[in-house]
Amino acid sequence: MKIAVDFDGVLHGYSKGWGDGTIYDPPVAGAKEAMKRLKEQGHTLYIFSTRTNPIFKNKEASADQKKAMETWMKEHDIPFDKVWTFGKPMADLFIDDRAIGFRGQWEQTLREVDEFKVWNKTEE
Repeated sequence: MKIAVDFDGVLHGYSKGWGDGTIYDPPVAGAKEAMKRLKEQGHTLYIFSTRTNPIFKNKEASADQKKAMETWMKEHDIPFDKVWTFGKPMADLFIDDRAIGFRGQWEQTLREVDEFKVWNKTEE
């Protein structure tokens, strides 16, 4: 299966938000082990992030972010096949900290939207 995994908040702790774009946190607890398990099971792992979107930044900054993400992943021994750099990855499954899984029921989805909280953010 092709699995697209979000970078910030899923792999990278991202405890302080974007800031200057620096990748500053260690991996989220269990991320390395989970990615290794998925890879051992034969899945193709795509890493995606708005960090690499050239619309968000310029193309040079986008390339720098891609390289920084790849370096961080290697330094933390987290397996991956490709850092996806633009648009929605062509994947069978997405793992993202800012998503709601649609199950065919709009009323349930709307309730989930109303109740949604990002797991690693505290209310101010």
